[in-house]
Amino acid sequence: MDKIKLIKLNKDYQSDPNIANPKVKTDQKDLSLSFKLNYFIFPFKEGQLGEIVFHNCHSYRLGMPNDEGFYLKEDEFWNKENFPNIEWNCFYEVEGVPSSSTENFQIVNGNAANSTTRLNHYVFFIKEATFECLAESYSENISYKI
Repeated sequence: MDKIKLIKLNKDYQSDPNIANPKVKTDQKDLSLSFKLNYFIFPFKEGQLGEIVFHNCHSYRLGMPNDEGFYLKEDEFWNKENFPNIEWNCFYEVEGVPSSSTENFQIVNGNAANSTTRLNHYVFFIKEATFECLAESYSENISYKI
């Protein structure tokens, strides 16, 4: 496997380690991923939601592997053998992933790939699933107010 670099993006939050209940919404250009926040080690209320909005999102997937499948190598690419230092419930930017790994993504905004803007590859390892997308940028909506 080629050299792949994962850059951890979330510093002050994680998804809930038990039931994060990830949900995806799209407006044909941007994509929103909402999830329950980890209130065990961060100052959130139980059930409090966080949101990441991916701007000018080309495509995404939400599916295998979940946390157990990651360790059992149920996915050929995202697994413990290939990525032994992954922190679960964390959000990363991915550099160096072969384009063949995004073949099964659902298209959100087909025009995003035709623009001159660089698309970034993001991955979020959530308890129930792995979320990946190709998008121009992202913004976080994480409220620390209790």
